Amino acid sequence: MITAPHTSNWDIIIGKLYLNVIGIDNKVLVKKELFFFLMNIIMKFLGALSVDRNNKKNDIVYQAASYFNKNDNFLTKIE
Repeated sequence: MITAPHTSNWDIIIGKLYLNVIGIDNKVLVKKELFFFLMNIIMKFLGALSVDRNNKKNDIVYQAASYFNKNDNFLTKIE
């Protein structure tokens, strides 16, 4: 599932909480600028994957495809 555009920075937290309540763990793509000391811990806890929006050689679609190729799934049922 892809959701866009988001209306605030709270959308990721609200969405993550909702998906956890219904038993679904998920991953999200987040700009690499948010992965700095301490914030990167929060981002990893939220299941965030870093993407470089300024990378002209490898656009976001390519970066997302790379994550999919390296992982069996991005969506799992929480037991």
